[in-house]
Amino acid sequence: MRHRVYIANLLFSLAYAATLYTNSSFIERTVGLKFVGVLYAIAALGSIFVLSCSGKTMTRVGNRVFFLSYGALYSVSLLLLVFPVSTPILIAAFVIYLFTSNILVFSLNIFFQHLTEIRGRGKMRGFFLLLGSVGIMLGPLFASRVIDFGGYIATYAFGLGIFAILAVLVESSFRKYADSEYNFGKVETAIRHTIKQKTLRNVIAANFILQFFYAWMVVYTPIYLSQYLGFSWDSIGIMFSIMLLAFVILDYPLGRLADWLGSEKELAAIGFLIMIGTVFALAFLRIDTVIMMGALLFMSRIGAATVEAMTEIHFFKSASETDPGLLSLFCDLRPLAFAIGPLLGMVALYFLPFKMIFAVLGAILFLGLTAALSMEKKPGWWVREHKN
Repeated sequence: MRHRVYIANLLFSLAYAATLYTNSSFIERTVGLKFVGVLYAIAALGSIFVLSCSGKTMTRVGNRVFFLSYGALYSVSLLLLVFPVSTPILIAAFVIYLFTSNILVFSLNIFFQHLTEIRGRGKMRGFFLLLGSVGIMLGPLFASRVIDFGGYIATYAFGLGIFAILAVLVESSFRKYADSEYNFGKVETAIRHTIKQKTLRNVIAANFILQFFYAWMVVYTPIYLSQYLGFSWDSIGIMFSIMLLAFVILDYPLGRLADWLGSEKELAAIGFLIMIGTVFALAFLRIDTVIMMGALLFMSRIGAATVEAMTEIHFFKSASETDPGLLSLFCDLRPLAFAIGPLLGMVALYFLPFKMIFAVLGAILFLGLTAALSMEKKPGWWVREHKN
């Protein structure tokens, strides 16, 4: 079952990434650049609401049915994006697509958390992230090819085809999956619990700033590369694949390193420093070659991969899959970042030239650096594993 969960994560990551970096460019033609952030924010708020109620729903129907139900809604939204529809329906389908994507990521994390033990969880989480990163890396490469044949809507058709394979896998192969007895405590309780624990508080803060970085870059980087620097989508696909290779290379080794050394605090801080340097370079340097831009984006994701691995491993070693409240709070960080990030970017665009919004992002990343440096280790919590 664990291997099926790994494969499911790979397939969903591939389907999700097929449109991840083209979404903003696609919808920008309909609502305009300044209102792209509003749609991301609406979708994010919907995700947060559903995740806050997820415990009771999963107790009643189980995680498999939960995944397939929102998967059906996800599929319908993709169909509406593929076929010609009116503008209001197109906008609604886009919001539903973004919203259900976040719910499905949460459900996959519940599957993973249920099938792992504390010992060696860093290694297993690293491998889970690795397969997801392979899908995320390949997605833009496929997207850049299908855009040439059918435009933006072809990417949604491709994503729908991959997700159909995943739905068949979950429906047929997860029937023996046995849900735990979920403790569906309220998210407010999880928030209070988090605030009281300094270690948990800081690791969640650091991960939130990381998700804020992802939200900002996913929305504005494709627009910057295509409309302001004039790169073709073939070139952008190559650059994004180079960029995302960092996760494929680093996720699993970083997971093992976390099990061996417990150096999450220091490595997360180094990751933030790398991210800060690269986004300031985007703001102040003009880079107009595919190789140089690909290298710069690759460096940014080396930093992001390091922060992601350290914060997720730190969190998942302390969280329990029987408490969806705490896990949904952690998964809420992504939609919350996608609610705040694009809206803040929209405000920044009113006052600054487009490329300077990356300088604003660099300043915000210093908050993540502070949170990473404040992470603590509990005595007896971290153990050196895999000694043989």
